[in-house]
Amino acid sequence: MIKITYKPVLQSHHHLMRNFPFYIILYILVISCAQPISPTGGKRDTVPPNLISSTPNNKQTNYKGRTVDLEFDEYIVAENLQQKLLITPDAGEYDFKARPTGLQIKFKKSLDTATTYSLSFGDAIKDFSEKNPARNLRVVFSTGVGIDSASVGGQVKDLLSDKPLLDVLVGLYPNSDTLNIEKMKPSYFTRSDSAGRYSIENIRPNKYKLFAFDDKNRSLSYNPRAEKIAYLRDSITIVDSTQISGVSLRLFMANNTPAKVRNTQPRANYYSVNYDKGFLEYKVKFNNPEDSIPHFQAGTNELKFYNTKNRKDTLVAKITIVDSVGLTFEHTQKIKFREARG
Repeated sequence: MIKITYKPVLQSHHHLMRNFPFYIILYILVISCAQPISPTGGKRDTVPPNLISSTPNNKQTNYKGRTVDLEFDEYIVAENLQQKLLITPDAGEYDFKARPTGLQIKFKKSLDTATTYSLSFGDAIKDFSEKNPARNLRVVFSTGVGIDSASVGGQVKDLLSDKPLLDVLVGLYPNSDTLNIEKMKPSYFTRSDSAGRYSIENIRPNKYKLFAFDDKNRSLSYNPRAEKIAYLRDSITIVDSTQISGVSLRLFMANNTPAKVRNTQPRANYYSVNYDKGFLEYKVKFNNPEDSIPHFQAGTNELKFYNTKNRKDTLVAKITIVDSVGLTFEHTQKIKFREARG
C-alpha cells in the first residue's frame, strides 16, 4: 500500500508582505474583467442639432399647405414645445409629431392668405444625447407673394429696480378705439431674453400699439390683478421694411381702479376737472347741445372747459375718459364759471 502525504507549501509572513502589491494589482485586473464598465474619456458633445431641410423652406412664398416639417442632422427631442414655440401671427391650434431626427407641426385650420408666418422655437429642440439646444432656430414663410420684413426691437426693464427682465411678453396690437389687452391676444409677439432684449420681426404694414407684460400664466392676455405692464403711449406705424430699434419699455404694477375726479377749479375764463390718474382718450356730451363750449386735455389728467360764451348759468355734461390700460370712467359734471371781478 502506498501512502501519499500532502505537504502544503507555506509562505512566510515576510514573503506575503513583499508580494502584496502584486496581489492587489492582480485583484483589480480580475474585477475589471469580470465587471465591464462604460469607457470614459473623450470630449463631450457640445454641437447642437442643425436644421438640414424644412417644408416649407425658410423664406418660401406662396405656401399653400397646413404642415411644417423639419429635418435635423442628428437625433432630437422636443421639450415643452407648446410653451416655447412662438408662432406669429397666431395660426390657431396645432398638433405636432416628433420623429428620431425630425418634427412635424400640423395646423388644425387653413392658414390666412397673403400672410407672413414666423415660427421661433427658442430652446425647445435639443439633441438626444447631451440636450444641446438648436441655436436661433426659426422658420419664416409666406402664404402670399412676398415676405414681410419690418421689425421692432428694444429692451424691457423693471421700472423700480432698473434691472433687465427675462421672459416678458412684448406684443403688437392693431391700433383701435376698442383695444382691450385683457381679452385680446397680440397680433405679433415675442419674449425677452435674459438681458431683457426683444425683437419682433416680419411684421405686416399697419398701425400698432406696443405693450409688454409679464405673462405669468402664458395666456397671451394681460391680467391686471397679478401682472406688471409697460406700453408706448403713441402708436407705431409700420410700412414696408420699417426697422425700429432701441424701444425701451419699463414694467410697473398698474393702478387698476377706475379713475375718479380729484378736484375741480372754477375760474372766470375756464373750468378745470382734475382726475386722480392720467387718461388717453375722452368724450364730452352736453345735456343741451346749445351749451357746448370748447374743451381739451390740458395735461395727462386734466380736462379744461373755456368760457367763450360768457356763460353765467350751470352747464351739465357727460364726460367719459379712458386710461392707458383701457379702463373707462364715466360721470356727469356740472360746470359753473366764477363771476368775473369788476
